[in-house]
Amino acid sequence: MINIHKENSQELYEDNFLRIRTLLPDLQIFEHVTLSSEDHYVQLCVDVLERTPYTMLLSFSSRYGAQYQHVPETKIQVRMYYDAEVAEVLTVQGHRHIRPHYKYPNTRMYVPDEKKQGNHLLTEMLLFCVKNNYKKSYLDQPIVMNN
Repeated sequence: MINIHKENSQELYEDNFLRIRTLLPDLQIFEHVTLSSEDHYVQLCVDVLERTPYTMLLSFSSRYGAQYQHVPETKIQVRMYYDAEVAEVLTVQGHRHIRPHYKYPNTRMYVPDEKKQGNHLLTEMLLFCVKNNYKKSYLDQPIVMNN
């Protein structure tokens, strides 16, 4: 059994980088990818918000059909660093600048390892898509690279 709740944050970032690259290898040429369940009632939408020579900023958001209207949408922003081969969660549900450690209790009621929990959430979302054989669909045309 795979232990996805790693103690080492660096390993977690590296594993998420590999999961994203494996699940979505074509993010280099598309701006938007939707991963859908077979019945299309649950979707994970991935948008490329920014590309630089060494990084990519991604937005992950879950969407649900009418029968799941009580389930809140999940939104995460992730920065992928190509040179270090890591993916770091930057925001969860719009909360920015999440620090690695917090004293508890605190004014925002973050758990002591809030940043790690956000990265575990990304892991869970990606593994759920793989386990349930989510299918990819693209809403845009591939980016044409000029060499």
